[in-house]
Amino acid sequence: MRIMLALSVLFAVATLAQEPFTPGTTQIPELAWEERSDWINVKKDGAKGDGVADDTAAIQAAFERIKGGVIMGATIYFPPGTYRITKTIEPPETHPAGSHLAFTMIGHGRTTILKWDGEAKGRMFWTKHGMPQARFVGLTWDGQRKAAVGFEHSSIKYFETEVRHQHEAYFNFTEAGIRVGLNTTIATAETVYDNCLFVDCGTGTLLQSHNVLDHTFRNCEFRRCGTGIASLAGTNFYAMDCRFEQSQHTDIRSHGEAGSSVRRCTSQNSAQFVIHQSGVS
Repeated sequence: MRIMLALSVLFAVATLAQEPFTPGTTQIPELAWEERSDWINVKKDGAKGDGVADDTAAIQAAFERIKGGVIMGATIYFPPGTYRITKTIEPPETHPAGSHLAFTMIGHGRTTILKWDGEAKGRMFWTKHGMPQARFVGLTWDGQRKAAVGFEHSSIKYFETEVRHQHEAYFNFTEAGIRVGLNTTIATAETVYDNCLFVDCGTGTLLQSHNVLDHTFRNCEFRRCGTGIASLAGTNFYAMDCRFEQSQHTDIRSHGEAGSSVRRCTSQNSAQFVIHQSGVS
């Protein structure tokens, strides 16, 4: 209850502080956070955020502080800056006994940039152990046309549910901004993408494998991606009030076995709006 209340207050502050998102732009809002005393500030763990120093180890160290459930409902805070990442960030298992502890990863939107400078076809962030009830707010991920994936939801241990991506931007990923369900049968379900931006990605969000269910896209924008949203066999999604521009292949590729919906979405100068092929749904 205390964790959920804290998250509710956090998002209420963000709603008051954010600038309106204007369709057709390539920016997300700038969020005016006031740092709380219980937030884990990555700069205090050694991150520079100057776009030059390698901040990978410092960011990983900040996440290690929540290992074993030491900090309940932790918030990992990224002040404005450009954080150079050269290896995949993997949050640790939060509680070995299997008690899931929600955490939040928060930045200032367009002025908090995580930039990939690692190997070609790498991935920036991987929820390897499963992160149920996690929140990812106000982060700009830049693959620099070198990283394959920005955010990998592919748990090897615990299910992921009630996850939110909010006010995030994903630029320049060769395969997908967000990829869900690669090589796993563990569920990632009930996930919301709210006011997120995907630009110049092979696929904006790629949903694959069974148990990737009930993914909701609200007020998101997809620009110059090969495909905006791809929902493959065993998955389903709901897209509402989203905007697609200049998709090279199609805005939405829907092949899931469960029912999906597209409501109040717009498409401009894309090769195709929707491909729907399923023998079940």
